[in-house]
Amino acid sequence: MTESSITKKVAPESSELSGTNNIQKEQSKDSEILKIIPEFQGIDTKITEKFFSTETFLKESQHPNSNVLFYINYTDLNGTRLTYPNPDKDRLITDNKRDNLFYHRERLFNGNDRKYTQPKGSPRFPFMGGLIAFKDSINWSKPIIIVEGEKKAFLLCSKNIPAIGIPGINGFYRNSNNPGKHFLNETFSDLGIDQLIKDHKSGLILLHDADALEGENDRKKLFYSSVKVFLELLKPLNHCLSYCMVKPNIEGKGIDDAYLLNSGMEFEELINEYPLLNPENLKEIHRLFFPSKKPMKPFEIAESLGDSDKYVSCQELLYEYNSANLHNVLSLYYHQC
Repeated sequence: MTESSITKKVAPESSELSGTNNIQKEQSKDSEILKIIPEFQGIDTKITEKFFSTETFLKESQHPNSNVLFYINYTDLNGTRLTYPNPDKDRLITDNKRDNLFYHRERLFNGNDRKYTQPKGSPRFPFMGGLIAFKDSINWSKPIIIVEGEKKAFLLCSKNIPAIGIPGINGFYRNSNNPGKHFLNETFSDLGIDQLIKDHKSGLILLHDADALEGENDRKKLFYSSVKVFLELLKPLNHCLSYCMVKPNIEGKGIDDAYLLNSGMEFEELINEYPLLNPENLKEIHRLFFPSKKPMKPFEIAESLGDSDKYVSCQELLYEYNSANLHNVLSLYYHQC
């Protein structure tokens, strides 16, 4: 698929959701969404509020939720709103007999247990709003970023970087009702994203927050598993897969925070990028998350990667690593060797 055909693929059917090249238009001082999401400063609020709004996007009757901070609208690659089968259609006591309901997610005020929620009985979808909103300005020669969260994906697209948001790190979990299925290969196929991925010659990057390596092992297992499943499911579609994290030594945990707190820095300056993913080097990613208790020298790291001949030119690596500095050692190795 060429750049022009990709652009055509995400062209909206409705002018209501049409994109724009000019994302630096004068902002509405009274825009509520910019007060809530300051990361979107500089983006035309008329575009933003097609996908993020303090007003509900639902048109069918619903029970009001006073705990909602803002609503997130979901569309397919044509700009058509996503729907799902009405789980209550056949119930006697219901005020809604529609076959399908419009889908959106909600960001809650008090998200101690759960920051985001969605309609009961609805499936999980990938967020493609940024691909629609900024279809004319996105640089399709760049890799597609797979990132956790709608805000991050939307912001990256506003920076001309194609991005798709997944609903949390558990977007990679297996379907409990069908262990052979995952969120990615179910919905990506249904929505035509698999073809977009297959034809995208620049590949894909899975992007994690800077704190992915922190916390207890149970938490780190979730992040490592997402890398493993990302490789497992998407490698058959595209051989150019990579994995990276937001740099831990800059301000901000997520890529949206990093842009906001490190003004003027480009995407490549905000992330640590690693080599192409393949089954052979997956063990090195595993070592990132679960370092050996036995200290290794930098030469051993280089040797395990099959690049020990480069060790001589990497004097920066002449120190032992532990679980605290492994991330920086590998980063130095890949970027300076």
